[in-house]
Amino acid sequence: MEDFFSLKILDLFRPLFEAFGVEYEKMRLIVSMKLTLDKRKNNSSENKNSLMQSVILYLVIGLVASRIIVMPIDIMTKMTVLFALIFVMLLTCFITDFSSVILDTYDRHIIGITDVKDITLNMAKIVHIIIYISIISLSISAFSILMILMAYNIGFCLLFILCMILMDFLLIMMTSVIYYLLIKIFKGEKLKDVLNLFQIFMIFVFSIMYYFITSSLSDIQINYTFSINAYDLFIPFMWFASLFCVIFYGKIQTLYIIMAILGIIVPILSILIYIKLTPAFERNLDKLEQVSYNEKDSKSKKSFASKLANKICKNNEEKSFFEFIYTNLSRDREFKTRVYPTLASGIIMPLVLLFVTYDRSISIMEYLKSLSTTNNFLNIYLAVILLQNCILLLKYSKEYEASFIYDVLPISKKKNIYSAEFKVIIIKLFVPIFIIIGIPYLILFKAKFIVHLLIAFVSTIFISMGTFRVNDKSLPFSEDYAVTANTSNFLNIIKSIGFVGAAVLLHYLIILKAPYIFSVAYLILLILIMKIIWNKVFDI
Repeated sequence: MEDFFSLKILDLFRPLFEAFGVEYEKMRLIVSMKLTLDKRKNNSSENKNSLMQSVILYLVIGLVASRIIVMPIDIMTKMTVLFALIFVMLLTCFITDFSSVILDTYDRHIIGITDVKDITLNMAKIVHIIIYISIISLSISAFSILMILMAYNIGFCLLFILCMILMDFLLIMMTSVIYYLLIKIFKGEKLKDVLNLFQIFMIFVFSIMYYFITSSLSDIQINYTFSINAYDLFIPFMWFASLFCVIFYGKIQTLYIIMAILGIIVPILSILIYIKLTPAFERNLDKLEQVSYNEKDSKSKKSFASKLANKICKNNEEKSFFEFIYTNLSRDREFKTRVYPTLASGIIMPLVLLFVTYDRSISIMEYLKSLSTTNNFLNIYLAVILLQNCILLLKYSKEYEASFIYDVLPISKKKNIYSAEFKVIIIKLFVPIFIIIGIPYLILFKAKFIVHLLIAFVSTIFISMGTFRVNDKSLPFSEDYAVTANTSNFLNIIKSIGFVGAAVLLHYLIILKAPYIFSVAYLILLILIMKIIWNKVFDI
């Protein structure tokens, strides 16, 4: 088995692990096995270079974020905004890609039957996650570290790296402890639903928090001095920013000192608390496998899928695959864990972007009323970009081995599978998202928005068709999840941005150059074209 570089670094901390009762050699072997399996997945034809694609994505994000370092603003504001961006990115990555790892029960059933302690098994999971989160953290912060070295000094840089390490620990341990509390309270299907809601809530809260912090930059002048308040004690990324103020800028006010102490103590305490809760956490994970089967609900869902299939599918083969994909998506918790946070971002960001142009020269109510005279509803296309990632994730499944049925069944045309898949996507993903975003947008932009919402909806179907055509074709649920399946699809999403850009440009030109009736005509034209090309798109 390959001796990974990350394991050699891990060896340096062996005494620390053993001090907490971890069986180090067994933990190292389990982590090595996990990394080996991950490497084989990432080197497969389906997931080749998925981790490298994720690293490139975060390097680009980090490059954009690093410009904050050279901005001529107060150090507290500067570091708060930088840590806020990194924190939100890591939180999103952790929830979408690694929640399933920390909640995984396979290790407990396969390795747990041996004499391996619960704390060893759970710590192997945590170390496995920390290795990948560290790679992503380094990718995001690499350019910031270089900028700090050039703009400040080595001590400043070392403190920044320490803060990144503490932030990683805080993020993982804090989320894990909350997962433990949820698992302790709920069980079965209700627990799984609560976990999905919690993931969405976490992304929502910290995305909004990040927006309000970064939006304040528009009011900041060169000589601006940050004013600290008591409620700042509840914002984690401000704790780490306070360390720089206390150590390098001599700000020894009580609140700065308290936040600086919290930045060090809370991550360490969260580790100790998590280690204490580990045995109970592992035992309670069994609740995730308790299935509260409701025959009536199951038949109801199947009946609904069957009725939909009868109305929108053209032949029996397409109907069968529609029911299969629809039912499978309703039950696939792994898919929901990875997709729902992205969908939440798709709902939040178009709403948040409405306030980007708010300059505080008028009241918030006056500003909201004035939106009806603008074209800001085009922000909805940001959700369309995020939806493309959800579509690409449909090819993954934990039960991917069962995809042999595609070879066994007498399928006359594969286009029936792809067509059924798209119809499920439209109903399960597109329609709910556009309804949720559409309601507040309709209130703000009045009745004229209905036609533009429908144009955006039909355009989304066109964009998704384009994404399907230019990317590799994979049948639904036919591939295993890569470690970073969400972020590794970013190159494919980049391709879809071209389609989104074209759709936005056409939509904007229709609004700008033509009367309202032309928007209606454009909508009708889009629907007619879609009906004509639908079968040709999926004829592979």
